[in-house]
Amino acid sequence: MDDQKIKCSSNKHKDTNAISYCINCKLYLCNKCQKMHSEFYEEHNLINLDKDLNNFFIDECNKENHDKIKLKFFCKKHNILCCAYCVSKINKFGFGEHYNCDFAHINEIKEEKRNKLKENIKTLQELSKNIDNIINELKNINENINKDKDELKINIQKLFTKLKSAINEKEDQLLTKVDEIYDNSFITDELVKSSEKLPNKIKASLEKGNLIQKEWNENDLANYINICLYIENNIKEINKIKDVIEKYKSKSKTKVKFDINKDTYNTLLESIDNFANIISEEEYIYKYYDIKLKNPILTLNYHTSNVWCLTVLKDGRLVSGSEDKSIIIYNKITYQPDLVIKEHNDSVYCILQLSSGILASCSKDKTIKLFNIKENEYEIIQTLEYHTKAVYKLIELKNNNLISCSNDNSLIIYSKQNNKYIKDFQIETNNRCSSVIQTKDTEICYSVFSDNEIDFFDLSERKNKATLTEITKCNNHREWIIMISKDLLLIPGEKELSIININEYKLVRKIKASDSSWLCGICKINNNMILTGDDSKIKQWKIENDNLILVSKKDNAHNGWINALLNSGNGYIVSCSDDNTIKIW
Repeated sequence: MDDQKIKCSSNKHKDTNAISYCINCKLYLCNKCQKMHSEFYEEHNLINLDKDLNNFFIDECNKENHDKIKLKFFCKKHNILCCAYCVSKINKFGFGEHYNCDFAHINEIKEEKRNKLKENIKTLQELSKNIDNIINELKNINENINKDKDELKINIQKLFTKLKSAINEKEDQLLTKVDEIYDNSFITDELVKSSEKLPNKIKASLEKGNLIQKEWNENDLANYINICLYIENNIKEINKIKDVIEKYKSKSKTKVKFDINKDTYNTLLESIDNFANIISEEEYIYKYYDIKLKNPILTLNYHTSNVWCLTVLKDGRLVSGSEDKSIIIYNKITYQPDLVIKEHNDSVYCILQLSSGILASCSKDKTIKLFNIKENEYEIIQTLEYHTKAVYKLIELKNNNLISCSNDNSLIIYSKQNNKYIKDFQIETNNRCSSVIQTKDTEICYSVFSDNEIDFFDLSERKNKATLTEITKCNNHREWIIMISKDLLLIPGEKELSIININEYKLVRKIKASDSSWLCGICKINNNMILTGDDSKIKQWKIENDNLILVSKKDNAHNGWINALLNSGNGYIVSCSDDNTIKIW
C-alpha cells in the first residue's frame, strides 16, 4: 500500500489528515471531529493513528486507479491485504500486482488469524517486557561496532601516512571496503533508529489487539485482520532485531583485521595491490594459525551435565554429546540448538558423521546408534548392541567399515551388508580399550586403560603387528590418539605426550606437556597442536620436524576437566568440559 496519510471521513474536512479511527463508527477523525465525537460518544473506542499505523486501519485500497474498492484478498507472499484490482489478470494501469502471488479471500484466513490472535498478543506482551533491554543492547553493540570500525580505520591511516604519495588509491580502496563490510553486513544506525519506535508501536497494537479480541466483528473483517497483521509484524520486527543481535554475538563477524603481507612490504611501490587488504577475523586466524587464546567468543550452556564429545557436520553445524544422555546439533549462525536427540540411556562418549552423511554415536549404555539427519529432524536407522559394557570410541575406516572400542576389553569391526552394519570380527584386549585410530590402509593402533603400551593391529591378516611399551600411560576414554603427520602418531596421557613413528614402530620421544595428572583433549589446526587436560588449561604447540614447541596457553579456560577439543574447520577451536559448557575460541 502507498505510504500516505489517511484523510478525515467528514466531507467538510476531507482534505485534513485523520488523527484517530473510531472502531464503533468506522470513521477516521481529524482533530476537530475527534473533539466533537468524544463529547457525544464517550463510550466509543478510538485508536490514535501515526505514520506506522495508517495502513492497518483501512478497508479500502489506496492504490492509484483502484477507486478505493474494498480489501477482500490476502497476499500470502507479501503478507498484506489487497483488492480485486490488485489480483486482476490485467497487468497494466497499476492492476494485477499480486496476480501471480499466492493469494486467498479474507474469509479463508479469518479463522486462522483470529485463532492466532490470542497467542500473538501473548507473545508480543512477553517480548514487550524486554523491549527496552533489547533496544539498549542493540545500541551498545552498534556503539562497539562503530568503535571497532574507527580503530581499524585509524590503524590503516597510520601506515598509509608514511606511504601517502604512492598509495593514496590503495588507501581509499581499503577504507571504502571497511565501510562496506560494516555498513552492509552488520547492525546499522537506521536499524537502531527504527527500533526506538517499537515501544509505542507495541503499546498501540496491544491496545488494538485486546480490543478486537473482545469485540470481533465479522462486518469489519478487513480492518480486524489488518490489526492482526500489524501485531504479527511487530513480533517479526522484534525477533529480527534479536536474530541480528544473536548473529553478531555468536559469530563476531564484525572484527576484521588489517592484513599486511610482510613479504611484499619492501617492494611496496612495485606490488601495491598485494601488500594489504581488509579481511575478517576468521580469515585472519586461519591464515596465521597462531591461535590467540584470550577469551572465548561464545559459551554454550545447553547441556545439564558433563559434555564429553564434539564433532562438526558436513553442513558446518556443531554437534555435542553429554553425560545428560543427549546429543545437540547447533545452528551454525546463532549456535542455538537446532535439534536435541535423546535416544541413549546413558552418557554419550563419541559422535561422528560417516561419509554417507549418517550421524553415529556411542554410549555408556553399551550401544552404538546411527541416525539419519534431515535439517531439524532425525530418525534412528540402526542400533548396534554387540558390546557388553560402555562404548568409548567409534571411527570409520577408509573402506567405510566401522570399529568401536569398549570397556568390555574389546574392539569390534563392523562391515556393511544390505545397508546395515553387522559384526565382522572382534579383537580382545587385556584391559578396557580407551581409543583407536587408523594409521594405514589395513592397520589400526589402539591404547588400553592404565597401560604403558599401545598395539598395532593388521586388519587384513587379523593379527597383532607390533606392541610398543614404555609409552605415556593412558588413563581412560578421554585420551584420543591423533596423527600429527603421515609418519608420526601422538598419544597424550599422564603429564606427557608420546610421539611414535608408525613405520618403524618405535618411540621417538616423550614431551612433558602438563603439571597436572592427565591430558584429555587434543586437535590439530594447520601446523599447530592444541592440547588440554584436567588442569583446565588449553595449550598450543607448534609442530617442528618430530618435535613440539609450546607457543601459547590459556589458563582457567573452563571450570573443570576439559574433555575434548575440536578444530571447527573455519579457524576456531571448540572445547567442552565437566563444567557442562562448550566454548568457542
